[in-house]
Amino acid sequence: MAKPAKIQKIDRMIYIQQVCQPPKEASNAMIQASTDLIQKPRKQNLSEVDLDWPTMKQAILDAHKPIADVFFQGHGNHLQFIDSCIAENVILNFIRAEDAPVLPVHDSFIIHDAYSEFGELEEEMRRAFHGHFKKDINVKSEIGVMLPSSFDGKDSDELTIEQIVHGPPEYSQRKNRN
Repeated sequence: MAKPAKIQKIDRMIYIQQVCQPPKEASNAMIQASTDLIQKPRKQNLSEVDLDWPTMKQAILDAHKPIADVFFQGHGNHLQFIDSCIAENVILNFIRAEDAPVLPVHDSFIIHDAYSEFGELEEEMRRAFHGHFKKDINVKSEIGVMLPSSFDGKDSDELTIEQIVHGPPEYSQRKNRN
């Protein structure tokens, strides 16, 4: 199965991204490290992919060309701190302005649907980023996911206390999973 080198490289990148989803341990270690990593990070399991460490490392660098110069410079903790400051601004500004709780989950936020109708969360994310960097940012347009529920279309007075406390039956097994 001979393919041109460029296609093989692209196929391998897709393979890395799909199998490793993404190789977080490796890319995080590369951002945190202040020198080149000769060996793979301890938590990175390369048995899931048919790649050695030098190939994986190069694939990560190739996939992140615009920021390749920040790898192996020890910037990771500083970047995480900046990210946490921006997230904190979003949360505190929402609480101050709207008295609405915001739950951060990784690089996203969960907020009551009433505060997302007019793009308040998206706008607050833009303001927080601009306040820190004095530049605009593109925010993904697929903000907000509404999960269907057997409670949809029912008023709260139609639900029993048990239903309100325990939630929809389709989500009741969440405690067993975690």
